[in-house]
Parts: sequence; structure tokens; C-alpha cells
Amino acid sequence: MHTEPTSTALIVERYPITTGIALIAVTALIAVMLPSDWALQLFAGLLALIGAVYVGFAIAQEKHIVGQFAIAIGFMTLGLLGLWLSVWWLFAGYILHGIWDWMHHRHDISVSLTNWYAPFCLIYDWGIAVVIAVLFI
Repeated sequence: MHTEPTSTALIVERYPITTGIALIAVTALIAVMLPSDWALQLFAGLLALIGAVYVGFAIAQEKHIVGQFAIAIGFMTLGLLGLWLSVWWLFAGYILHGIWDWMHHRHDISVSLTNWYAPFCLIYDWGIAVVIAVLFI
């Protein structure tokens, strides 16, 4: 007899867009409860973190590690520029990361992902870009 797992990963797998939207709402709620400078630090830290996720995928598959690492450094840099110079850098980082997700989803980048991951992440990235725009631009 086959039983389906009830893990939270299965929920994300079945409903990547809905899960992404729910996480946008949670992140936005946290951000509005924080002082502005802390919220910006949250968004910068998240951009660096999500930029690094693909490094993990590359390491697990033992390919394109250097390229993925370089891109992750780029997203971390955009986050720092968003804190130090202008929030527009942070906004641009999330838009660009969404494009990076889409490139993975379309297999323009040969690091394999599960089918749900890139759409979930793209929705989250672009949703957070909208939140940043509403709160800070």
C-alpha cells in the first residue's frame, strides 16, 4: 500500500505559487513590524541567502560551482549596495534573482532543480521586490 508523505515540502511542491505568496505575506508582515533600517537589513540578508542556495545545488551536482558562487557573490553585493547606497540596488537584486530563477527553470543553466523550486522562488523574489518598492521607494 502506498501512502503519500505529509511533509511541508510536499505542500510547496504541490502549490509553489501559493506557498511563495504566503511567504511574501509573512516576510512583509515581519518587515513592517521592524524599524526601517532593520527591515532593509532583513531584505539584504535574505537576498544574500537566496543567492547562495544555488551554490548548494551546484555543489550537490558537482558542476558549475565556481559560476554559481560568483553569481551568489553578486547577489550579496547587490544586497550590500542596497544598504549602503540606495534601496534601488536591493530592488534590482530581487528582480534579477527572479530572472536567474527563471533561467534555471527553463534549463538555460545546467544545474538541475526540482520542477517546483524555480517558480516558487521567482514568485517570492518578485513579490519581495514589490514589497520593497511599496515600503521604501
